[in-house]
Amino acid sequence: MKISGSNTLAASPEQVWAAIMDPAVLARCIPGCESLTPTGPHSHSMRVTAGVAA
Repeated sequence: MKISGSNTLAASPEQVWAAIMDPAVLARCIPGCESLTPTGPHSHSMRVTAGVAA
């Protein structure tokens, strides 16, 4: 999977860091992500829907 692009955020670095460390926010940002569940202090289980071309 390749995710690329850029954007300017109207938020402080602390607000951005808090958002990307939140599994619910992160799951909404990953294409095809259906769920992101914490499984430990630094690990998560992720369910992703992906299409495979012939």
